[in-house]
Amino acid sequence: MEIAVYSDNKIEDRDALSDYFRAAVERELRPVGGDITGVEVHLGDENGSQWIGDDKRCVMVVQLDGHQPMSVTHHGTTFGAAMEGACDRLNRMIGKALGCLREPHHRSNPFVSEPA
Repeated sequence: MEIAVYSDNKIEDRDALSDYFRAAVERELRPVGGDITGVEVHLGDENGSQWIGDDKRCVMVVQLDGHQPMSVTHHGTTFGAAMEGACDRLNRMIGKALGCLREPHHRSNPFVSEPA
């Protein structure tokens, strides 16, 4: 799984932050990592030096093998909180997508008659 981390110019010490987030994202997405070919992490500080609530943004775009890219956005008071929230959302989204693709549909459709 290839992980690329991008951050805006308002963020200090971007190289160290990128290394940290690359390792954290790899750890957080490990449960579904075998199906992921690439992840882009975009970090942004929406209010710069002003601290106003959940102003740290993490957008994650994941590419699953053979599927369209999926993305999530999460805001937090810190970049760590924003990243963890985005990873949680992404894990659920990927789990649903892969679960639907791998498991047969168990619900019966009342508008389609079952074969005898």
